[in-house]
Amino acid sequence: MPEMQKACLHFLALQNSPRAECQKIFEEWTKWSDFLIAASCYRGFVSQILQDYHRQLHDLEKLLGGKPTELVENTSDR
Repeated sequence: MPEMQKACLHFLALQNSPRAECQKIFEEWTKWSDFLIAASCYRGFVSQILQDYHRQLHDLEKLLGGKPTELVENTSDR
């Protein structure tokens, strides 16, 4: 989000930015901020899901004996 804010603020601060484009940037920035605020209440849930996926990936790597990129390369050689 900080990178998005910096980019938007930089564009909005330019003297020669067209007004219509500035308005569009501001509207999109507002939508993105609204999304982040709404999604923040699900942060714990999303974190749990990501931890579970990471554990599953680790378990699969142990079972198959390699990282996913190594497995894809090995199966494409056949």
